[in-house]
Amino acid sequence: MAGEMKVEDLLGELGQAIHTAQMRLNKQRQERPPGSAGLPTTLSISETDLEVKILFEEKQGSALVRPVGRASADTPSAAFSTLRAKIVAVADEDVRPPQRTPSDVREEIIKRPDIARLAKIFGDLQVTTTFVPEAARWLVDVVEPSGSVLRRIQVEDGKSQ
Repeated sequence: MAGEMKVEDLLGELGQAIHTAQMRLNKQRQERPPGSAGLPTTLSISETDLEVKILFEEKQGSALVRPVGRASADTPSAAFSTLRAKIVAVADEDVRPPQRTPSDVREEIIKRPDIARLAKIFGDLQVTTTFVPEAARWLVDVVEPSGSVLRRIQVEDGKSQ
């Protein structure tokens, strides 16, 4: 297949292209002072969406892709796949510790009416909490005794609700 490449190589090259574009924008910003009103005259790439129509092929245990172009006009459209990628840039920030403890979050979740009802149905529920500092949120899994996840809940860090 002409023009084929591995999926991970395609996404890697896309990420590198966006990184290079951002570096060029940063360099231009350093070389040019803000506009006359004191406002920056450059921009920053913070989020990029990409959608590509592709054909998949497996070769030697790897998934290969080929972008669809005019040369593929004779290929039935049902054979095409759509690859969607969203790349989000996150500024480096100091990660702050959580304001709440895991037991505080767990206690809040157990008091919710829907979770109390599940506890009556399934018995003792296991509530696991994971703090995600970059999002300042807690990810909470409510699991029934046999191990099935009943609820996945996101809770903002800060005061209880």
